Amino acid sequence: MRLRTLIPAATLAAALTVSAPAHAEGTLTIAQSQDPNNWDPSATFLISWGQVGSNVFDGLVMRDEELHLKPGLATSWEVLDQGQRLRFKLRQGVTFHDGEPFNADAVKFTMTRLLGPEGAKGPQQSNYTSIGSVEILDPYTVDIVLKRPDPVMITKLAGYGAMIVPPKYIAEKGTDVFAQHPVGTGPFKVTDYQNKVRLSLEPNSSYWDGAAKLEKLVYRFI
Repeated sequence: MRLRTLIPAATLAAALTVSAPAHAEGTLTIAQSQDPNNWDPSATFLISWGQVGSNVFDGLVMRDEELHLKPGLATSWEVLDQGQRLRFKLRQGVTFHDGEPFNADAVKFTMTRLLGPEGAKGPQQSNYTSIGSVEILDPYTVDIVLKRPDPVMITKLAGYGAMIVPPKYIAEKGTDVFAQHPVGTGPFKVTDYQNKVRLSLEPNSSYWDGAAKLEKLVYRFI
């Protein structure tokens, strides 16, 4: 597993995922000049969010070190209906940091939330308005149906706004709690957040792509 950062794209493709090595044991402390103040993926375009959030959340699609698209929470995808239907096979056996299972319901919840009133509060929604609906074919297969052709939608799904969020946790705790105490499926889970001071994370020992070789990751806001 490699520590991730995100770099925002200059187009509607949004953010691209890149990686940097993280193989040392012990605690890694990173100084960061900006605290995003809100860890909801739909609420930001900030580089400082991506540098942290990409280690807490996963998308259906990710980027490798050379910025090529690769499977994330989706193991494969295909383009159907002249580009207006994207079918994703989902990774099985994945859980959110709180133990909630990842499945097709989580994908539909994430996209419905992003395109609804909650998503309208943030800047990410405008990148995904070509999505018309999400159809669940089975617990680990979903179709994203487009209202109009969008040749870069797969690329957009590797960006901030499309990172998958936990339906049950948000329903029980609410959006405000989620924004300050985020839960994802990513390689690190948040253990402590002190606004404008620091964010502490520890490895997700059951991460689907292998646990990080760190005991702790700390972002200090300076």
